[in-house]
Amino acid sequence: MNDANLAKDIIEFYGFDRHCFVGRPDPVMTYWLVGGRPATVSRTPFEEDCNSVDLTNLTVSQTDGGDWRVTDGTNILMTDPDEEAIRTAKATIEHYEFSRRCFVGRPNPPMTYWLTE
Repeated sequence: MNDANLAKDIIEFYGFDRHCFVGRPDPVMTYWLVGGRPATVSRTPFEEDCNSVDLTNLTVSQTDGGDWRVTDGTNILMTDPDEEAIRTAKATIEHYEFSRRCFVGRPNPPMTYWLTE
């Protein structure tokens, strides 16, 4: 299955009806909602590529190069030079309690989405 068809299947399966952005014009984070809420992890008829997120360990820190990043103690979730965008992304993850970050295609995934438990 190609990335475009998989993305379409994921959007339809979860019923995503809103695509949201943190930062513009080049967003540091994108996420999808269903009726204003996050989608819940479900068994899907297709294979998903997801990483768990430790919500109890989210931190914002500055790299040696001066960029800002959100980590969960194990994984670097995102990096950007804009501190405010990184802090907003962290707050968004906490607000929606996103516990999984998922990808369609890698490297350079054309679609990412977040799920909650």
